[in-house]
Amino acid sequence: MLKIGICEDNQEQLIDLKDKITTLKSLENISFKIHCFSSGIEVIEKSDLKLDILFMDIIMPGRDGFYTSKDIREYDPNVEIIFTTAEPKYVFKGYEVNAYRYLIKPISKIELERHIRSWIEDNNKRQERISLKFNSEVVFLNKTDIIYAEINKKRLTIYTKKCSYELEMTLKKLEDMINSDKFFRCHHSYLINLEEVDRLSKTSIGICRKDIPVSRNRMSELKKKLTINLSKSI
Repeated sequence: MLKIGICEDNQEQLIDLKDKITTLKSLENISFKIHCFSSGIEVIEKSDLKLDILFMDIIMPGRDGFYTSKDIREYDPNVEIIFTTAEPKYVFKGYEVNAYRYLIKPISKIELERHIRSWIEDNNKRQERISLKFNSEVVFLNKTDIIYAEINKKRLTIYTKKCSYELEMTLKKLEDMINSDKFFRCHHSYLINLEEVDRLSKTSIGICRKDIPVSRNRMSELKKKLTINLSKSI
């Protein structure tokens, strides 16, 4: 579920922004919940919410949006902060807290739609990549480039379309990082990309001219994942 926060001390503007977000076309097929706050202190007190997007008013009595955002960055570097302000002069100051975007008041629904849609697209791209520590470096891999992964004597080898990476990591951790229904744990030692499967037998699957074993208790689920039923021919 997408968690959206609005921090706005003006109740009328808060309700208006909430209503506009609720009716956005870009959110029609997305499960989301909006959390409303009237001050920066309220946002900090609800740090356990782990918001995805936070619309933050800049000019508020007491602790303003900038100071609040600095506090937020101490415990949450990932939430996308979108500042809302009637004063364009504050725009450049947002770089200090890694602000994602700015919306100038009064906020039009067209601009709001554009920013939300852009965030969704950017987020989808981020979710399609994983980062791994390899030989004292950080390697970024597109999930679709991973063909399969194999664990052998506590050494994990990830085979991609370009090369392979051998590192110390559990297969379970890699599976959690990928977190995609396009991948399947067909055996305790193998994680496969379902889109790369080109053969299926009673006890194994074929990927790139390699036979990979399939556990007996996972064959039925594998067939469902591949959206085929070969029980009569195998």
